Amino acid sequence: MWGELIEDIKIIIHNLTEGIVNEIDEQLEINKKREFEEKGITLYKHNNSSKRKIVTLNGSLEIKRIKLYDEEKKVTVITKDEYLEIHELPYKMTVQAIEQVSFIGQNKISFRASSELLEKLLGIEISASNVRKVTEYVGKAIYKTDTMEADKKYDDIVNLNIKRQREDVNYM
Repeated sequence: MWGELIEDIKIIIHNLTEGIVNEIDEQLEINKKREFEEKGITLYKHNNSSKRKIVTLNGSLEIKRIKLYDEEKKVTVITKDEYLEIHELPYKMTVQAIEQVSFIGQNKISFRASSELLEKLLGIEISASNVRKVTEYVGKAIYKTDTMEADKKYDDIVNLNIKRQREDVNYM
């Protein structure tokens, strides 16, 4: 009984989320056109809207996407992608889904086990190879950030030592 209730609740949450996300198009379009008009760019709505499946913490959602463009200035905006913060991501997933996939991906014994756990706990259907790709992507991003921070700290220490040496020379 509880299992069925939980499944029903998951379906309701999924449907509500998908419905809400697909109903915000008009306001997003108005806001984005206004934002670009202030920059002297007039955006036009592309005749064909497309659909895209994205992975969220509420499972996969199929979203309608409206493309706005200005051919002359070579500007294209897909408002919903920006709103969901997926426009710069390499995978069709929300940031929160990427975080969970990479977290579970790095903590399980195999990517296949991670894939199974993600489906069981979060309802996220993702292949073991995609769990690996997402986990490696996040790992590389973290490594790059850590390396840049370490290099900056190293440079700060070197510059501080040079400054102290110059002060010591000037003091003598």
